[in-house]
Amino acid sequence: MRVVIAGGGTGGHLFPGIAMAHQFKEDNPSNEVLFIGTEKGIESRAVPREGFPIAYIDISGIKGKPWGKVMVSIIKLPLSLLQSIRHLIRFRPEIVIGVGGYSSGPVCLSAFLLGIPVVIHEQNMFPGLTTSILGKIAKVVLVSFAGTAKSFPGRDVRYVGNPIRRDIRIKGGEKSKEKNGTFTIFVFGGSQGAHTINKGVAESFPLLEEIKERLSFIHQTGEKDFSYIKTAYEKNGFSGEVSPFIDDMADAYSRADLVISRSGGSALAEITAMGKPSILIPFPHATENHQYYNALEIEKGGGARIVMDSDLSGEFIAYTIKEFMADRKGLLEMGAASKRLGKPRAAEKIVEICKGLV
Repeated sequence: MRVVIAGGGTGGHLFPGIAMAHQFKEDNPSNEVLFIGTEKGIESRAVPREGFPIAYIDISGIKGKPWGKVMVSIIKLPLSLLQSIRHLIRFRPEIVIGVGGYSSGPVCLSAFLLGIPVVIHEQNMFPGLTTSILGKIAKVVLVSFAGTAKSFPGRDVRYVGNPIRRDIRIKGGEKSKEKNGTFTIFVFGGSQGAHTINKGVAESFPLLEEIKERLSFIHQTGEKDFSYIKTAYEKNGFSGEVSPFIDDMADAYSRADLVISRSGGSALAEITAMGKPSILIPFPHATENHQYYNALEIEKGGGARIVMDSDLSGEFIAYTIKEFMADRKGLLEMGAASKRLGKPRAAEKIVEICKGLV
């Protein structure tokens, strides 16, 4: 089977697509997968590293952009459609999967015009602009949360969950090892980092001084805050593995007792697959406030605690870390609840659905 996966721009859109691509190859090594995205997105670096070919189109986002940039994007649209049609004719896919992000729009629309079946996958509780539009032409809409189905009335919607990377799926299936010694906190705010979370952790250090010998951190900062946060760890004498970006997320999750994170769909899929308790800080400017509703599903299931971005502080982080350290039983129960909410077989389900359509 020949498959095109379209979209990207952020890790939240791209990483589920990469998980799908690996599952297609695992299902049948003769399957061929081509990614189509933009040269500016994270896909231009991550896809080749994963061993998959990628083609590019010239397109940029519209929603939330200044009027001048919106006009430029609209002018680019016919060119991006022509580029998409050319890539599709050359590759001759049997199915096209849109994983979100503005680059998925022209590719999926071109596939529809060429008579190629289109499937879209929405990672969050509420769909973005591109996915909302593409839902009207897709053969099947795949969703990560059951409640998302109402955003696509009258369409063939399948609740499959959010695909996770193979290494995380494998680690998540392993039996947890007994841990002794330090309490490990894994902090990350998505592939770009999150300044509010970074700042809150740095400000918690003076309040955690008396227990710092019992703590260790794994901290993905993003590029912008890397120097500031690394200095904060060194200045306060805290043990921390500080990186702008972590490649081996499975290892970081597996060593964590507690995760502090944004609540994008991909992050939550990984956290629940690993069965980790978490403090979730929804990104306040997400479309339709979808990160809050993503997090709410996990909190309702007992797997996480939500704190709003505006309420996050060093005091809250320090208090919560101390609370969880003192209540290991409660922490384990939260981890078990998180695990029950995970859908580690999402990629397998998606491949089966696509095979059925083809």
